[in-house]
Amino acid sequence: MTFNALVIAYEDSSYDGKRGRVEQETMTCLDADPTVKMKDTVDCVFRAGTIPQASTMVGKTLAFLVESIRPSNTMRPRFIVKGLAPKA
Repeated sequence: MTFNALVIAYEDSSYDGKRGRVEQETMTCLDADPTVKMKDTVDCVFRAGTIPQASTMVGKTLAFLVESIRPSNTMRPRFIVKGLAPKA
């Protein structure tokens, strides 16, 4: 699934898990779809290094390739991202 979104925040969300360090990054996004919009923000989570220079993408509109959607402890859904969609 492709998800078009405006990135409003970036965070290095790495943590220490049971099997060692989990390197991941999170982008908080607003839906940029012109026809049907989600009302709330979404967290797009991906492995560190998947999106080069991710910290500089705040304020840009990106097309994410979403692998799965998972619930989180917050009210926002978490989109597990494989990478960016190729530009058409």
